[in-house]
Amino acid sequence: MSPNSQFRHCGMTNICWADGHISSERPEKLGTSSSEVNNNIGWVRTDAKYWLLTKSQESIYAAN
Repeated sequence: MSPNSQFRHCGMTNICWADGHISSERPEKLGTSSSEVNNNIGWVRTDAKYWLLTKSQESIYAAN
């Protein structure tokens, strides 16, 4: 899986979520190649539970 974001705002990235809210996020994991590390390219979240948009997942979001 390829990295999904560049963390260029003081090591953070701005995300507009599907529900319309915006948040600044730190990388959970940076890429492994030298160019990805040098350019702060990595993943916002690697756990799939954050990408599920079903009502059954509401308790997961409320807990975080």
